[in-house]
Amino acid sequence: MSNTRYCFDTSSFIAAWDERYPIDTFPSLWEEVGAAIASGVIVSPEEERWLGLFEQTPGIVEWISAVVMPQPGLAAAR
Repeated sequence: MSNTRYCFDTSSFIAAWDERYPIDTFPSLWEEVGAAIASGVIVSPEEERWLGLFEQTPGIVEWISAVVMPQPGLAAAR
């Protein structure tokens, strides 16, 4: 099993969601991204601030909440 981790900042998620890979066109991509976040393969240096920044982008706050909120330490971000 690999210990590889990928660090994404919030602008990467917002640009992908809004401009490049919208969820309605690329649902399987977002399923894989969600699984990678949930398993800790994708991390962010701004995890505690994700929800506040994503409120600018319709739809992503609900999606990221469902994927990220179950992880320990992120419940306080809400």
